[in-house]
Amino acid sequence: MLPSLTPAQGQPRIQDKSLVIVYESINSMKAVHVDAKARYDNRYGSFLQKDWIGLPFGSKVRATGGSRGWVYLLAPTPDLWSLVLRHRTQILYIADISMVCMYLELCPGAVVLESGTGSGSLTHSLARAVAPSGHVYSFEHHLERANEADAEVRSNGLAPCVTIRHRDVEGCGFPCGQGRAGEGGQAQGSAATSGRGGDGLKGDGKPGEADGSPACGGGKEEGRSGVQGGESASQQQERDSKEDGSGAGRDDELNLAGKADAVFLDLPAPPKVIPSAAICLKPNGRLCSFSPCIEQVQKVCRALELAGFTDILTIECLLRTHEVRAERMETLKRPPPSAQQHQQEHLGNAAKRARMGAKQDYSQSADAVPATGADAAGPKQEGMDGDAANGDEEGGQEEEAAGVQSPGACAPSEDYQKQNQGNNKDRAEEEGPGEEAEGLQGSGVHVPVEGGQEEGQGGRQSNAGGQQGSGGGQAGVTTMVSSCPAQQARGHTGYLTFGRKWAG
Repeated sequence: MLPSLTPAQGQPRIQDKSLVIVYESINSMKAVHVDAKARYDNRYGSFLQKDWIGLPFGSKVRATGGSRGWVYLLAPTPDLWSLVLRHRTQILYIADISMVCMYLELCPGAVVLESGTGSGSLTHSLARAVAPSGHVYSFEHHLERANEADAEVRSNGLAPCVTIRHRDVEGCGFPCGQGRAGEGGQAQGSAATSGRGGDGLKGDGKPGEADGSPACGGGKEEGRSGVQGGESASQQQERDSKEDGSGAGRDDELNLAGKADAVFLDLPAPPKVIPSAAICLKPNGRLCSFSPCIEQVQKVCRALELAGFTDILTIECLLRTHEVRAERMETLKRPPPSAQQHQQEHLGNAAKRARMGAKQDYSQSADAVPATGADAAGPKQEGMDGDAANGDEEGGQEEEAAGVQSPGACAPSEDYQKQNQGNNKDRAEEEGPGEEAEGLQGSGVHVPVEGGQEEGQGGRQSNAGGQQGSGGGQAGVTTMVSSCPAQQARGHTGYLTFGRKWAG
């Protein structure tokens, strides 16, 4: 489950006693320790585990006895372990775990303190983040849960970098060489250790002196392992009781003062532990507290401020999954336009451009032509001419097509007509034969369009044809992919409050 210290040759393969995650479906996975004499049964069939030995992780195996069922044999990871472990308490899932590891700034070689252990979901992810040279010290006040978590850590191969202790952190605080860290709570100090065997740490992080506080389970002997020979915490407690004749267990406490890079708290009353965590943290170390309600968040933030923490931040992780599926939908398909409709639309657009060019040339030439007797009537006549010209520009298409001028309008000279015809001819050569006919219409010459229709009627027919094409489409069925929120989406789980120990 940990990153390999020396990369193995080839793909890892399943061995006897190996931990395997049996994948049945996205919502059904189970953890199995391979036994050559055992058999794995599920609703898809029966599987002989001896056939799994020697296969690479990720293999697909089929059931025996002619059944068509199959499963995948996946390599264990902390993420998958969180989905298959036995729940002794409520656990954190990957959404919260990822935020914890990121904001605590974990890296290989870091030392992390955790309280409490619970079901060990976060412990596995912390171990992966600090492996191979880092270490995780996890403390659990419940003896049975500490023993079960210690057994799982050992069987999953996390012993080199995880130590689990049975300790009431709320009452005693973290082991920091200063005895009892606070009032309240009965001190318990029996050890359920793995990895370094519960050895104490000196200033450089190596095995050293014990805390020695009887109230928090301090022992009489220094440097002694809390669990020897694979003993559980309860067996160690019973053995120590027989040796010294007392009913209380004995534990060689750690001295973690100033040695932790990060601290994680998941306790009913985390403000009681913050002063002790501040002693164990290195300068610039990070602390995280998980709180189920906002009232506890307020108390934690206040305690962090009093302890001198900075960069206090509270976040809430909401995981909302989406389901992606294919759906059939009815659509309206528009048929492509016919060749005649396309040509008519093209001719209509060309005619509009030709008329706009002719009007612009005409207005420029009218300014240069000398005024006639009709134009010498004075300002009043000029105003009438302007209104007539504006009316002709806005909607006088019929008069322009028939070559009729408004009363009192300026008559174009012979030179202007020749020049205008030459411009229309050049424009028609550039735009094509159909556009040339429309250009002649714009200059006042009546030319029939294809089909015996005039330009205005052809334009209206083109628009009508477009509406008919859009309204007369054919209905069809298509398949599209849609994404919608899952009905069983995970909502609020709690708040994560982070703080940084002042480095000054």
